[in-house]
Amino acid sequence: MLSRPHRMHAILATATCLVSLSLSPHANAALVGYTSDGADLFYSSISDVTWTKDANLLSTMITSNGYSTVVDAIIAANTGVSFGSTPYTLSSTDFSNVGETSWWGAQAFVHYLNTISYAGSDAWRLPTVTDIGNDGCNWSEGGTDCGYRSATNGTAAGDEFAELYYKELGLEPYGGPRSSNYGISAPFSQVQSFYWTGTEVVNSVDGAFEFFATYGYQEVYTKEPTFWFAWAVTPGSIIPVDVPSTVPEPYSAALLLAGISLLLARPRQFGLTLTRR
Repeated sequence: MLSRPHRMHAILATATCLVSLSLSPHANAALVGYTSDGADLFYSSISDVTWTKDANLLSTMITSNGYSTVVDAIIAANTGVSFGSTPYTLSSTDFSNVGETSWWGAQAFVHYLNTISYAGSDAWRLPTVTDIGNDGCNWSEGGTDCGYRSATNGTAAGDEFAELYYKELGLEPYGGPRSSNYGISAPFSQVQSFYWTGTEVVNSVDGAFEFFATYGYQEVYTKEPTFWFAWAVTPGSIIPVDVPSTVPEPYSAALLLAGISLLLARPRQFGLTLTRR
């Protein structure tokens, strides 16, 4: 059994840990699963967007309905629609039978989801990235717009992939001492490797950002003929969802801090003795 001094130190350590968690930016992070119009979805409380649970939805549609049926429907739904800063004519060559697409194909796919009000939403889009400069992709281990842990992650609208990877799922970048905890997987299904974002490169109309869901980094590739996968998000939650709070709210944390301060200031009044070792 711990002596009173040791019990006091244990109580203080535990309480301080709880307070630090409650003040952390991860405190109320939660992925909330829900279903809308028969589609399985996840709401991200950090990015305030909804992801499809199926991370290769295009492939699932092709498998269920046939390549020609799905691709022809996507092309028809995008007649007269343009994406990005340069004109482009969409064709079946922008799509593969496993769900990979050119950048324009990915944009056309999410627009198609809007035309059919998939899961009850007509605001589907590709995740975005905040390009922080006018000199293209600046690679680093953190603090720029390319590489791991983008500089705007959590501080600006966009960067939903990085927020999902690092903040919602608590994953680590590939490599280094903690490289065992990497790669987006559960609770999502059919997660692939490289995904297009909807963000073009500031100084190059031919390039767009992608996110590598396996290793946790983002970089730039040419929009075509590069083929990556498309994962759609829609703003907020399509239907109301309850986001659970797993740690003390700020008000409770403040009360806990006050109690700690009182114990530290007058421990003897409570029959406790702090000793130095």
